[in-house]
Amino acid sequence: MRAFITIDGKFTDEFDYGRIHPTILYADKGIVLDEDAYDIGIGEEHRDIVKQSFNAMVQAKSRLTTPPKDIDWKSTGIKWKELRQLILDKHEPIKDSFFCGMGNKLQFRDSQLAEQIILRFAKQDLPVLPVHDSFIIIRGLYSELVNVMREEFEKMFGVPINIDDSAKASQVSFAPENVDVDWIISETDKYRNWTDRNPL
Repeated sequence: MRAFITIDGKFTDEFDYGRIHPTILYADKGIVLDEDAYDIGIGEEHRDIVKQSFNAMVQAKSRLTTPPKDIDWKSTGIKWKELRQLILDKHEPIKDSFFCGMGNKLQFRDSQLAEQIILRFAKQDLPVLPVHDSFIIIRGLYSELVNVMREEFEKMFGVPINIDDSAKASQVSFAPENVDVDWIISETDKYRNWTDRNPL
């Protein structure tokens, strides 16, 4: 759906920090995270599960001896205890950040970062739309957005951040005046039955 957003009738690009929470946790230790935080050696196809597990472990106030119900950890083919330990082994430098309930604090800090980025562009009368740890901006201002994201991160957390160009979301080209909203919804699985669930 976000691929169809326009600003002042112009196409947009979206850019994602990627792995923002582990990056912040490493920055707190003065370390630049220069690798995939969610690659623990069990296959790229399980990356989302590792990410969900990492976030759950940061959010939790106990060691999560029982796996979270909303994570499909069984599809990895290993036990929850093993998955949890692989994440801990991967992130030895920030091991004290797990199981202490700091997830909400991290969300607050990344919201402060987003605010600074938005304010930088607001001073230039340029709107930026934040979506979690990504930002949508008028197409053509991509380089400026990435530079501001880097500058504000280093200013706030004290270390540079590596931003992978592949994090740029793919967008579609279309004529804004001819957009068929019903078609967009029907062609997007996530929103396919939205109107049925939310009658006007």
